[in-house]
Amino acid sequence: MKKFLALLMIFLVIPFRGGKMKEVVYVGSLDGYFYAINNDGSLRWKISTGEWIYTKPFIDKDGDIYFGADGDFLALHPDGSIKWDFSNGYYNRSSSIADSNTIYFGSNSQWLYALYKADGSVKWQRLIQRNIESPVLLTGTTLYFVTLDSYLYAYGTDGTYKWRYSTSGSSNNYSFPALGLDGTIYVGGYVSGKNILLAINPNGTLKWTYSSLNVTLNRSAVAVTNNRIYVSATPDYSSYYLVALDTNAIEQWRYLTDSRVSTTPTVGTDGTIYFGTYNGYVYALNPNGTLKWSYNTGNTIIGSAPVIGSDGTIYIGNAGDNYLYAFNPNGTLKWRYLTGGSIQAPPSIGLVQEPTLKAMAFSFNQFIQNFIRR
Repeated sequence: MKKFLALLMIFLVIPFRGGKMKEVVYVGSLDGYFYAINNDGSLRWKISTGEWIYTKPFIDKDGDIYFGADGDFLALHPDGSIKWDFSNGYYNRSSSIADSNTIYFGSNSQWLYALYKADGSVKWQRLIQRNIESPVLLTGTTLYFVTLDSYLYAYGTDGTYKWRYSTSGSSNNYSFPALGLDGTIYVGGYVSGKNILLAINPNGTLKWTYSSLNVTLNRSAVAVTNNRIYVSATPDYSSYYLVALDTNAIEQWRYLTDSRVSTTPTVGTDGTIYFGTYNGYVYALNPNGTLKWSYNTGNTIIGSAPVIGSDGTIYIGNAGDNYLYAFNPNGTLKWRYLTGGSIQAPPSIGLVQEPTLKAMAFSFNQFIQNFIRR
C-alpha cells in the first residue's frame, strides 16, 4: 500500500500568464450590451449597460476598454469586469481619446470631461454650453471636437480654451473632425446653401475649402492619409460618390456608389479604402479609385466605420440586421455575429493575452506534505 501511495501521482492543469496575444473585437449595440468577440466569431463575453451605445471604444496599452453610453461612461478590464463607472445621466455619444493617464470625452451634458484612467475621478471638466457628440481628437497637447451646432473647438489637455471656429453647419449634416499628419483639421461646413469641406490650420484659421460637390458627412468624417483625403459627396442628392482629394483640395478621382457613404472610410496599409453605405454595401476601393470588391449585406449601415485586423480581416457593424461582419481581405464573408440590437458604433480591436495551460505532476506524498506545511 505504501508503495502504491508513493507511486500515485496527481496531475494539475494550471493556467499561467505569458501566453500568445490574441485579437478581440469590441463593439457596442443599441440593445444596451457591450460585446467582446473573438477573431473566430465566437463570443468572448458581453456585459449589459442598460443604455444605448454609439461610441467607438478606446483601448489602452494595458488592454483596458473605455466607452460612453447613454447615461454613463465606463472603463472595463480585458476580461469584461468593471474597472470604474462614471455616471452623469446624459447621452455620452462622443468617442473618447486618452493620453498616458487621462481619458477625454464630450457629452450632451454640454461638458468636456477629463477623467483619470486609473479610477475615473474627475481631473477637470469644462462647460462648453453646447452638446458634444463628435469624437474628441488629440494631437500633442491639443484636443479637438465639434459641437452639435457645428463649432469646431480646440482645448489644451490641461483644460485651457484655445479657439473655436464656426463651420456654419447644422445638426442635419453634423460632421465629425479628422486630423491630417501635418496637424490640419478637416471638418464639414455649410456656406451659401451648400455643404462643403473645410481645412483648418492648427491655429484655428481657414486653410482652404472644397465645394465642387455637396459634402455628405452626417455623423462621419473624412479619411486622411499622407497625401490623400477621402470624402463622401453628391452633386444632386440622387447620386453619391467617394471623392479623393489631394492636400490642396484638388480632386484626383471620384467613385460612384450605390447610395450615400454612411461611415468614415478606413484606409488599409496597402492603400485600400474601405467604407459602408446607407443601403448596406461594404466597399473596398483600390488607391486609384477602381473597385476592388463590394459586398451587399442587404441592410442599412450607419456610423460603424470599418476596422482592420492584423491579418487583414475587415470588421464592420450593421444598423439594420444587428450583425457584426468580418470579411476576408478578398471580400468574402469570414463570419458574422448576431447582437441583440442595431450597431451604429465603430468597433475597435484590442489584444488580450491568452493563458498557457501547464500540466504539473506531484506524488501523493508530496501533495500531502505540501498541504500539511500550509
